[in-house]
Formats: sequence, C-alpha cells, structure tokens
Amino acid sequence: MADGRKHWHRESGSEDIHRQMLEQGIEQSVDAVVAIDAHNRISHFNAAAERLWGYPREQVLGHNVSMLVPLELREQHDGYIQANRETGLNRIVGTSREVPVTRQDGERRWALMSISRIEVAGQVLYSAVLRDVTEQRQMREEWRLLSLATHETGNAVIIFDERQCIRYLNQGCTRLLGWQADDHLGEDFLDSLLAASPQPDQAESLRPSLEHGLQQDILLSDSRGRPLWCALVVNGLHDPQGNFQHGVAVLTEITQAKMYEVLQLKVMDALLQEAEPEQTLELLCHEAHHLAPDLALAVVRREPGMHLELLASAGLAPRQQQALTRLNSETLGTSHTRQTQAWPQGLLDLASLAVPAGTQVRQIDLHRECHELLLGFLPPLAQESPFHTHLLGLCTHLARLTLERAQAQSHIRQLAFYDPLTELPNRTQLNLRASTLLTGARNSSKTLAVLFIDLDHFKQVNDALGHAAGDDLLCAVAQRLRASLRETDTLARLSGDEFIALLDQTSDQQAADTAERLLEAIGQPLTISGQSLSPSASIGISLYPDDGDDLPSLLRHADQAMYQAKKTQRGSFGFSQPRPVYAAYADCSAHVQAKSPEREDSPR
Repeated sequence: MADGRKHWHRESGSEDIHRQMLEQGIEQSVDAVVAIDAHNRISHFNAAAERLWGYPREQVLGHNVSMLVPLELREQHDGYIQANRETGLNRIVGTSREVPVTRQDGERRWALMSISRIEVAGQVLYSAVLRDVTEQRQMREEWRLLSLATHETGNAVIIFDERQCIRYLNQGCTRLLGWQADDHLGEDFLDSLLAASPQPDQAESLRPSLEHGLQQDILLSDSRGRPLWCALVVNGLHDPQGNFQHGVAVLTEITQAKMYEVLQLKVMDALLQEAEPEQTLELLCHEAHHLAPDLALAVVRREPGMHLELLASAGLAPRQQQALTRLNSETLGTSHTRQTQAWPQGLLDLASLAVPAGTQVRQIDLHRECHELLLGFLPPLAQESPFHTHLLGLCTHLARLTLERAQAQSHIRQLAFYDPLTELPNRTQLNLRASTLLTGARNSSKTLAVLFIDLDHFKQVNDALGHAAGDDLLCAVAQRLRASLRETDTLARLSGDEFIALLDQTSDQQAADTAERLLEAIGQPLTISGQSLSPSASIGISLYPDDGDDLPSLLRHADQAMYQAKKTQRGSFGFSQPRPVYAAYADCSAHVQAKSPEREDSPR
C-alpha cells in the first residue's frame, strides 16, 4: 500500500509539473492563446492575448468569446461554433487563416489564427492560437500595390544583381520589348538589352556606370526587330558598407519624341548646308511621311489666278501630284487654317486624283500672304491623332522656317546684287556676269559688246520736277531698255543715270542695231509728274577683244565713246574706234535730227 501511494504521488507530482510547464509555456508564448468552454465562455486568455486585444484578462474570462470577434461577425459567431460541435464538419479546425481583430481601443489589427477542437469528458472545447501579422500584412499589401504599379506602369522595369544578371522583369518589358520573363532571368542585363540593338557596341561604354547610376537615351530593338528609342535610367542599391547589391533599370520609350528631334535636326542641317528650299521641303515631307505612313503631305505655292506650283510632296501618287498642279489657286480659298471631313468644295477632282471619297485634308497657310500652303491628307475614317497634330505642327514650323530663310536669303541677294530702285543688276552682279561672258568669249573666240548708256539732261529733270520724278524716269527707262534687249543680254544700272548693257556674241553691226533700237525705245514720249517728256540718251560702244580683254578696260572705252557721242550729238551712239558701220548710222542720225528740231519740254 505504501509503495502504491508513493507511486501515485510520483505520478500526480509529475502531472502537476507538466501542467505547470504547459500553463507557463502558454502564458509566456508570443502568440495569443484563447480557450473556450462548452458554453463558448472564455476560459483561458494569456498575456499575449491581452496585448493583442488590449483587454485585461479579468474583463474577458467567463464572457462569451463573441466579445473578441469584430462587430460585423458577432451575431453569427455562436452559430458557427455550435454547427461545428453538432456536425463535426471542420471548415476551420486544423487550418490557419488571417482574421481581423478589433482591439478595445477600436484599432483594427490582423492575426493568423489556427483553431483546435478538443473533446474532454464528453464536452467539445476549442482553443485558438493567434499571431499578430498586422505589419506583415501591411508589408505584403505594400508589395502587392508596388508590384501592381510596377507591372501596370507603361515603363519597363528590370532589376539585376551585383553580377549584373537579371533577377526581375515587370510586365512592361513584355509590352515594350516583347520579352518573356523566363527567357531572360539570369542573363546579363546589358547583353540581353542590346542583343538586337542597331548599336550593340554601347554595352561596354555603359557597363562601368551601372553601379553608380546612369541616365541616357539609347537605341534598342524589340523582339520583332522594330527600332525604338528609350530613355534609360539606372539606380544602384548599396549595402551599409557601400557594396553594390542591385541595380534598378527603368526604360521609357521616347521613339516619337526622338523621331521629332531627328526630323528637326535633318531639316536644320539641310538649312545650314544652304540646300535649295525645294530640296529642304522635299526632305521634310518624306521624313514626316516616314514617321506617319498614313499621312500624305504636299507643299504648294499659289498666285492669284494661276495654277498651283507643287514645291514638295510625299505619299501622293503621280496622278495626285499632277492633279494638284492643274488646280487654279482660287479654288483653295483663303482661310488661315481649315480642316474638313472631306475635300473642300471645288478643291480637287476626286476622279482625276484617284483617291477614295471622304479623304480628309488639312490646309495650313505657311505665309502671311497665303502664297504657300501645307496640305495634309488622311485616309477616309482615319482619326487625326495627337501624334498627327503634333507632327503637322512641327512640319508647319519647319516649312515656315525654310520659306522664311529662303525669302531672307533672296532679299539679301537682292540687296547685294540688284539695284533697289530699278531692280536691275548692280555693279557687283555686273562684274560677276561679265566675268562669265568674257570667259565664254575667250573660249569660243567670239566677240562681246559693252554699251554705256547715259541719259541726256537728267539733272534738269531732277531740278525741275524733283527727285521722285527723276526716280520714275529712271524706272521707266530701265523697263524700256530691258524690253528691247535679248534674254541672253545683261542690263545693269551702274550709278545715277548710267546703264550698262552686255551683249554676248555680238558683232559691231549687231551692236549698232541694238543701240539704235535702244535709243528709239528711250525716246518715246511719256508723262512724269504730269509733265510730258521725250527722253533721250547717248550710248558708247566698246567691243571685246578689240577694245580690251577685261570689264574695266571695256567700260572705260565705252564711257569715252559715250562722251564723244554726247559731245557730237546728244541722242546718238558711237564706237570707241572708228568703224565703217558707224558712218552710215551717223549720216542717218544727222538727217533725222535735221528734220526733227528739239522740243522745248524735252530733257535734251
């Protein structure tokens, strides 16, 4: 008996130790432990549970467990427990799930809960172990949102490790580059990125900068071989000791912006190279059509009552180009900017153009006087996108710049080489033209005539009628001289009332005929400032090579011949050297002068 009692006491003591160990272990557990009895009353609530819910155990023990359940679940909670007791169907027993926890102060937290079903003495009891996972859940949600943002961004994001091997690709890599994540994970970042690039040698220049950060525009190719420009930004991540751990690369497509830049650079380069405006406009149209193949372009010049002049085009069939040039400029109207859903009324003959009905046209004036127009053509049903609008705006700017530069150069050339009053070539242009003609005359052993033309009594007109009247007289004489010469001849205003005519491949007989014709044209009566005048001029003629082999020599001899003619008889001409042909003209001129006395109002 004594031995039996000792054995029982030993077993009882051992159970007490185990129970105390279990109770202390539960009490000291970092996880909250809650137990309920057969009536759903809380029978155990450890220290971790107090920290999780914020209730002291004295306020919890003996109360229905529903007080620990969020308000929206309390009404059904006892029913869930009772159903499990009666049916034994385990939907949550033996599993873990995240559940919301409402603390005493109203704060909402989250816990990972696992429930155990315990059957003791015919009763079904339950215990729950809950671990606070609020921070982990928040972090997981942040990662979910970050991953969602990373995947849904329009940019490609690539993360690589310290060996520059790819560890992560977002879905933007698939959209932008056509990459599949499994195909490139573990590969070298730059080797994969630049494998199909038109500029693969960029890798070695970029590699040293990856650890310290990089920002650069690079030319790539997607999986289909389509070239695309991207802005590459790489940020390096380092540990506290400064060792490189990871790199985060972000690729943003800038193809359209880069294409705009390339288009602008090409046109600006053509302008700097002083290409002809038509060539620059043709380059502009073709480059823009290359960027937007569905957009056809044309630059036309219009003058009132005249057919259009096609300066440049791209994307138009030959028949369409011909139809444009057959149009009268008046059919285009004068609106500053016009856009219609079909061809403007009377603008184009659709049959001759051979384009589908409904083709859209955008008409933009390039010149404030509406001389030049940019025409943009879009297919039927096509919508003008922001890309088209931006491209047309850029083309308008570059076309205007080209035309304004050409106009400025023409104005500068006009000032440099032409007389502003009569618009005849000036001394500078005369020298250039004479150099060309003399070179041709030497090479072909032909003659060249220089006519020095000086108005008679021009000073008297200025003094009597004023300088404005004198200018009108000079312009009228210039027009008469120009109308009396061949297209191959050169007429220039030297200074004041002096004009020079260069007659290419002209004999002394032809020079005399021309001089006589000029004198007759000049002498026709005209009205200046309300006064009727009969102008006259004296002409001196020199011939290459008899009177000199350069322009200064020929001008000097022609000037001397002119003064001799003026001295002998105003309104006549003379050669620098006596010539048989001149005698006949001199006799004829004297006979005419004898029959036609000078009028009092004549400037002779």
